[in-house]
Amino acid sequence: MLGTKRLTDQQLDDLIARLGRVDFGRWREGDLVRAMEFLGWELHRGQAGEEGLGALRAETGYTTGAAFADMVPSSANINTDAEYYAIELMVLKSAERGKAGEEHRMIVFREVLRRILRVLGQPDIRGGDGGPWVRWRDPVATLELHLRRFYGGVSLRILATEAMEALEGRNIVHGDTSGWRAYSRDDTELPGEPVVKDIAEFADRLTGCINDMAGDMPIMDTAATLILRTNDWSGRFVQTVVDGSIRVEASDAVRDPYRGGLGRLADLGFRPPGGGVPTWSRTFEHGNRADSAAAAHMLVEGLKLFGIDDLFDIQYDGFTADGERLYLPVLGIAGRSAF
Repeated sequence: MLGTKRLTDQQLDDLIARLGRVDFGRWREGDLVRAMEFLGWELHRGQAGEEGLGALRAETGYTTGAAFADMVPSSANINTDAEYYAIELMVLKSAERGKAGEEHRMIVFREVLRRILRVLGQPDIRGGDGGPWVRWRDPVATLELHLRRFYGGVSLRILATEAMEALEGRNIVHGDTSGWRAYSRDDTELPGEPVVKDIAEFADRLTGCINDMAGDMPIMDTAATLILRTNDWSGRFVQTVVDGSIRVEASDAVRDPYRGGLGRLADLGFRPPGGGVPTWSRTFEHGNRADSAAAAHMLVEGLKLFGIDDLFDIQYDGFTADGERLYLPVLGIAGRSAF
């Protein structure tokens, strides 16, 4: 494909094998210099006006270009000994635009993912932000494969686990977060979700989250279920199942005094229970932005019909078809761990 460069299978296999043997130490500059030399890369320092200013730059010998090690920002104010938090290189560098380019990047991402899975096994974390990503977590160095769906290609990052998690936690607490995450371990300690007070803003965030998952789940060969419910025993909940298409559902088991809202669900577009489906439901087949917005609207308005219009009364549960726990701080409401 015109303007496209990628690592060969042999280069990728050799890189993954070497990464399993390299010691990143405390992620100080001297540690990274030694690590990059072990990988056979030629070190340079970022020059003014070029990508990677202030970073370590390494010529890899790959046609996809150099690797860059990014420094922990001096303004981050996190507790870490690390001077650097990530090394990034491109597995696929693509200049192809439009649908053809997007499809090609997806195919390569899935091919590379299968090769890495054969070596490292199932990932610890999966997520999506501008395209799906997968992480294999290690206490010192975490490996991430990321599909840049709309530009760039497919990247591979080696992350300083402690520093990166501290940076991400800080951003989440300050409300600087997007996308979705799914954790294979249920006992993972996660930062508390930031609070959103306006239900219209919540609906916008829900739209974006559903849209991200609708784009990413088919690539990951899984589905996500997101449940919005109260923390009482009233049977009031709505949920969405996202696997490329988007299905929204509303409870038919609502208890008094809230059952009056059931008679108005059809006005929102829900179809009554039947045919083996125990809930009110509707499916959006395309899974695009318009479908995501319509689905989010139905979920939020369904909650209102059940007498829920205060976000402090709502919590979310979420999981993938593979049993991973969804973590969605972008929604701005509490997950089950907060109750």
